[in-house]
Parts: sequence; C-alpha cells; structure tokens
Amino acid sequence: MEINMDDLRQICDRLIQNVKEKGIDSINLEVDYYWNIPQNQLYNPYQKPVDLDMGQLSDNWTELRKVLQSQKEPLGYHLVWLAAILRALGESITL
Repeated sequence: MEINMDDLRQICDRLIQNVKEKGIDSINLEVDYYWNIPQNQLYNPYQKPVDLDMGQLSDNWTELRKVLQSQKEPLGYHLVWLAAILRALGESITL
C-alpha cells in the first residue's frame, strides 16, 4: 500500500475541519497511559503480542509541542506519538 503525503495531509485537514465545524475547538482527554505493542509484534497477526509496554499521551503531546515550537527537530518517529494522540481523540469524540 502506498500513502501519498499530500492525500494524507488533505484527509487530516478534512477530518479536523469536520470536528471544528461541530463546535469542538479543543478536547480534554480523560486518559493518559496506554498499552503499546512494539513494532516487531504489532504487524505480526500470527503471533499474540507478549512484550507490551506503556505509552503516555501527555508525554507524547509535550514532545510534539516541542516540535511545533521549534525546540526539537521533527522526526519520522514523531508520527507514532501523533498516532497515539489521534487515536485517543477519535475514540473520545462521540459525534
């Protein structure tokens, strides 16, 4: 599967715009810690993951904000942290 970055950006923009059009400008997440499945187990559907570790949304957000404020250079891995944030947002929006 090939993902075009321009398409991805447009999809993200549309989804966020849809939420904003419903009057949601910010969301207070009620959760912080989450289970993380390491990459070498995440995409192996033939073996049950066993080495789960913890992630923390507030830490992810703090680090992502540092990128936004030019305190850190953006890295591809930051998309993993963004994905965790987006998942929590998507699961908390009930519209």
